[in-house]
Amino acid sequence: MADDAQTRKLATIVALDVAGYSARTEADEAKTTSEVATLRSVIEGIATRHAGRVFNTAGDGFMLEFGSSLAAVEAAFELAEKCEPKVRVGVHLGDVVVQPNGDLRGHGVNVAARLMAQAAPGSA
Repeated sequence: MADDAQTRKLATIVALDVAGYSARTEADEAKTTSEVATLRSVIEGIATRHAGRVFNTAGDGFMLEFGSSLAAVEAAFELAEKCEPKVRVGVHLGDVVVQPNGDLRGHGVNVAARLMAQAAPGSA
């Protein structure tokens, strides 16, 4: 049973990470770090164009939220096509828990991350 104190909502989550990030970092850490920093602005731009937002990052991973499933899927395909280095992308519509800082958690976020882990680089 859900805790009544939690704020929940339905959201479409896009999870993405850089394909081969660990190997890329091992080969050239400075270059890979720079690429991910540049990639962040590309990701934020695509998310914004599709009325979404980046709500969390960690290393080479990004979590995005969209109010529209169609917008999320369109953004996912654009991210898969335009991001360099190539990324893996997962999309899931589900119930999420809203944290006081705006971060999202819960099963809906976890499923998007698990789908991303199964995606081929450059695909959504």
